[in-house]
Amino acid sequence: MQKRRLARLVIPLLLCSMFLPAARAQETKTKPVSGAVKALVGTWERSGGPENWVPKLKVTQVEDELQFQFWGKASKADKSFGPAQTLHIVSRYGEGQAEDAIAFTTYEGSNGEIHFFLILQEGVLGLESVKIVDNAPSNNRLVSCTYTKQGAEKALTNDSEEDEQMADATDAESKTLDAKEKVEPKKGKIAGRIETASTMRGTLVLSPSPESVQPQSGIAVGSTNPQFSFSDVPEGEYGLEFRGTINGVTKNIVWTGLEVDLEAAEPTTLSLRNAAAN
Repeated sequence: MQKRRLARLVIPLLLCSMFLPAARAQETKTKPVSGAVKALVGTWERSGGPENWVPKLKVTQVEDELQFQFWGKASKADKSFGPAQTLHIVSRYGEGQAEDAIAFTTYEGSNGEIHFFLILQEGVLGLESVKIVDNAPSNNRLVSCTYTKQGAEKALTNDSEEDEQMADATDAESKTLDAKEKVEPKKGKIAGRIETASTMRGTLVLSPSPESVQPQSGIAVGSTNPQFSFSDVPEGEYGLEFRGTINGVTKNIVWTGLEVDLEAAEPTTLSLRNAAAN
């Protein structure tokens, strides 16, 4: 925690010295804060930089505070990472400022921090990201990207649908930001039982079914309250499919949203009421 507090002091100073070019000689004063706020507010899509880094970001104004929300690359669709962070407008000290807006914020995840430095000039938003991973300095990263605003000058400050997506983001999903580094994923179990007095005869399989999962061919069941246990499952979210009969009636159903257990927690209990037709 002491290292994090130190990083919050050092990172902004380093970013200022590394990323802000010397201002062109001019007589203009620092841009008004109100103008910087208006210029930054909106949804921005990546126009340049690594494809596996922040495809989209959003700046909103809530009363007198700016909030910064970023999206990450996920396996199925881009996901927002939350909660939104306070975005601080900054300006050059003791010199003219050519940029329309300069801002800074920090996202604190479960395994480290990402420091974001935003520089807006002539309609192009530059994002410098410094990722600091706890206890893994070899994974620290500096990433540079550029962004353009959706709808040109149209400010998107009240998008309820995207606000709901922000609430669904978790720190676990932040690991997908390093997908191209080919780091061996953590593996665990998906285990539990289906609580039912009905007789289930058939096969339980994971969806998707990773190559490493055991048993690979699924689990045969033929009783009430059938149990299941899949091991060597890479970290992520899966569905559990049942194909067979329930009390003699053919069924093909699925339970979704099952997460891999990495810490030997209590087994999962499922019910037929929570299953969907597949």
